[in-house]
Amino acid sequence: MASVLRVLKNLAVEEGHIPELFKDLGATILKTGFAYQIPSVRNKKREEAGLPPLPQTKIDEIKKLADKTGLIKIVQGDE
Repeated sequence: MASVLRVLKNLAVEEGHIPELFKDLGATILKTGFAYQIPSVRNKKREEAGLPPLPQTKIDEIKKLADKTGLIKIVQGDE
């Protein structure tokens, strides 16, 4: 049953049926490399707590992967 549902979900995405929430998530990943925007106050609190800064993401590599997997088309839609 799980395989059938996975196939149906993939077909739905190929036809452009994807919730805006997931499009927004994909767009954020393409923009920042993270699943959500990291507020600057979060980085300041990490620094104050003596924690290392968050790692820098390799946006170019993420965009290449997103292009190969079709994520860019999904995020951009019909634009």
